[in-house]
Amino acid sequence: MISEKPRSAACKAALMSALALCLCCSASPLMAQVALVGGEVHTVSGEVIAQGVVVVGKDGTITAVGPAGTGVPAGHERIDVSGKVVTPGLFDAYSSVGLVEIWAVKASRDNSSGAGVVSAGHRASESFNVRSAVLPVQREGGVTDVHVVPDGSVVHGQSAHVELHGPAGTFAAIQDASVALTIELGAGAASALKTSRGGVFAMLRELYADARFYLANVAKYNERRSRELLAKPGDLQAIAQTFEGKKPVLFVANRASDIEAALAFAAEQKIRPVIVGGAQAWMVRELLAAQKVPVILEAMNNLPDNFEMLGARADNIVLLHAAGVPVVLSAFESHNVRKLRQQAGNAVRSGLPHAAALRAVTLEAAMTLGKQKTHGSLEVGKVGNVVVWSGDPFEFSSRVEVMLVRGERVSLESRQSVLLERYRELERRAEPAAQEAAP
Repeated sequence: MISEKPRSAACKAALMSALALCLCCSASPLMAQVALVGGEVHTVSGEVIAQGVVVVGKDGTITAVGPAGTGVPAGHERIDVSGKVVTPGLFDAYSSVGLVEIWAVKASRDNSSGAGVVSAGHRASESFNVRSAVLPVQREGGVTDVHVVPDGSVVHGQSAHVELHGPAGTFAAIQDASVALTIELGAGAASALKTSRGGVFAMLRELYADARFYLANVAKYNERRSRELLAKPGDLQAIAQTFEGKKPVLFVANRASDIEAALAFAAEQKIRPVIVGGAQAWMVRELLAAQKVPVILEAMNNLPDNFEMLGARADNIVLLHAAGVPVVLSAFESHNVRKLRQQAGNAVRSGLPHAAALRAVTLEAAMTLGKQKTHGSLEVGKVGNVVVWSGDPFEFSSRVEVMLVRGERVSLESRQSVLLERYRELERRAEPAAQEAAP
């Protein structure tokens, strides 16, 4: 977190110069024709290639993936990654990064959709700060893509897909300004509406009915010749985008009964559900598997924070995966998205197969958010978001050595790394004061 009050003018100047240096680094696009040669390539969608080749063309998409000997076209920068591990860039499926600069400073927090219970028309992309100093350090954890979700009361605003590299002078680029809608369930939503859990679903049912009515009676509504509706036109239009599964609806729910109610509501309204949190999802894993409903969860969530999470357990993701439920991992962070790989590592510790853990932070995240045609795996035609690791990406000692976003080599320098090097060795201005001997 960025300190609100630097201790001195020198410290403030150092912070500003570090940020300026990071901006300069991001403003230097490197060659977009790259061939990574000789590494252990984890395609995620297919086999692991012991000594593979990944080629990214000038348009930023992958043009070839194959074993040693795969041809590299002339004009490509060849990077020898022998002995390294090559994976798709990691994709965090539920984050507020770029919406919050300093949690202690209200003016720098743009993560809220507003005070109303229905804020579907709000877009997180319009609050996202592509120059936030919080963004560059996330790349150190191999994260190239984030799904940025605003907070809210019951019906949150629309989320965005963001890549952590952008045009000159920025650290990110918004790829899709309207990915999904988020609906809060459980005690929090019931409290916001001053009702029960059933009352929340009654409101949601009326809201979806109003959205359908509005679409069929726009002219009458604009002429004030229709009944009063529960939400504003912008909110109703955003809700209508989820009809027939066009865009997913993320239901934030931890209690097993809330998850069951969410799935029943989704089937009734013909919408595509995704469960977020899911502390007790393991209790209803057969139902989730039968309906192929993804669950976005935290691997280290093994203790109850409240009554809705009494069934929380560390092997939740293991049980879900074994049952055939699509599982996705998230750090659920604003400033520590880079810890996503630690989430995956802890899932492996709990018993999740390594390949499933890698899929949970790459392809499964992309599939859940409707981005599987362009992101999440190393396949010809997909966007060239690629990471080269010094070793197993889930080992704490491993480091990112090369990162490509759309084929461009991205600087791994951040405000933190710049300040570390700047103050690694401090000039001694005087000898330490002598210490008096104790009596």
